[in-house]
Amino acid sequence: MKERKIKNVFKDGAISADAIAKSIANHQSKTDIGAHNIFLGQVRADEIEGKKVRAIEYTAYEEMANEKMHIIREETFEKFNLSCMHIYHSLGEVKAGEICLFVFVSSPRRKEVFKALEYLVERIKSEAPIFGKELFEDETHQWKVNSHTFNLFRFMIDITHKSNTLRTAIAQAVIKVSKKETIQAIEQNTVPKGNVFAMSKAAGLLGIKRTPDLLPDCHPLPIEFAGIEYEIDGLEIRIICTLKTIYKTGVEVEAMHGASVVALNMYDMLKPIDKGIEINQIKLLKKKGGKSDYIDRFHKELTAAVVVCSDTISKGQKEDKAGKAIIEKLESYHVHIHDYCIIPDEVQNIQEKVKTYTNSGIDLLIFSGGTGLSKRDVTPEALDGLIERKIPGIEEAIRSYGQQRTPYAMLSRSVVGTIANTLVIAIPGSTKGAAESMDAVFPSVLHVFGIFKGARHD
Repeated sequence: MKERKIKNVFKDGAISADAIAKSIANHQSKTDIGAHNIFLGQVRADEIEGKKVRAIEYTAYEEMANEKMHIIREETFEKFNLSCMHIYHSLGEVKAGEICLFVFVSSPRRKEVFKALEYLVERIKSEAPIFGKELFEDETHQWKVNSHTFNLFRFMIDITHKSNTLRTAIAQAVIKVSKKETIQAIEQNTVPKGNVFAMSKAAGLLGIKRTPDLLPDCHPLPIEFAGIEYEIDGLEIRIICTLKTIYKTGVEVEAMHGASVVALNMYDMLKPIDKGIEINQIKLLKKKGGKSDYIDRFHKELTAAVVVCSDTISKGQKEDKAGKAIIEKLESYHVHIHDYCIIPDEVQNIQEKVKTYTNSGIDLLIFSGGTGLSKRDVTPEALDGLIERKIPGIEEAIRSYGQQRTPYAMLSRSVVGTIANTLVIAIPGSTKGAAESMDAVFPSVLHVFGIFKGARHD
């Protein structure tokens, strides 16, 4: 996934019509774009308890807000097929009728910009630590109460839908001393406060472990490897902090925190003998192991058919939600939905659909429903004999993921295998069961299509 720098989203005062028009005009040279969508947030002249709002004064924890906007931006790029995205929010006083928020998304496809813009604006509203003070015409004021006012204190993002993977992060910090004698004192172990490298390494390990105690949005996680190394180059000491974990979220912040604590401890130990020490270049060098690392890298336009097996839904007695959840997940990974249908729990109907779609060369065929143990649950039986090569590992991954969330997942008879070059997946018909099954194996399951093309597993 392309690394993007954290951007400053804030503009002093209202966002002008000229700035909006210029942003639109700048995109006319980008010929890969097929659609734009724009949201403009405007200050309303609300009347509250007989007083009229004349303006809103916006304030923010700018560094925190820019970091949060960066996370939202990156996760939106990962979820939708966007060409570009621009977000600008006002700071300071914005009068009623003026624009305070400008969100602009572009994509090769029309449908993507509709879904992406709604997703993006709702996340900005609910998660960004930006506050508005409503200024009334009588010179009184009150703080505007939005969901994000309270959401600032909902520090930890929900990661329960994620799967454990091996995650690695490497961070650095650089200590620069002002004289050769300082380096010699470190190497010869004559610094009055003790062994600088050993003491600083111990401080760094403590800092790594205490990261979630100091940074409110960090999840406590098991650190399963921590390595701290030093490289001396002239008057500079480069600190390299490497962390590994098998968990649902990464260790980038912990690695940077560890490197910075090592640097601070070295500064503290060396300041009695060197007053010109600097700490520089605390940054992440590398990270690996998140879901984006396993997104299919083979640029084939994949097509899918989703078949819902249900007597009640096929009779119109119940609304299908599981199939729609599957489609939403597939579209988030840019899989084209060739067809979507609902059929009764009948072996013959299921087998006819298998033959129709595999003969048409569909890449991915997903059945939802009929994998339980009732007499009408016949999807596995219908697929038996048609599937040419079963893939037990994917079946096990689906059940293992579900079992961590409900004790009844072990009763599911999910089936996965291939027929020629079509991947066939049969998963539960409940909305939660279908969504969790998709979360369990996507996007990594798409690597199957790379294997079909001769790719290696690594």
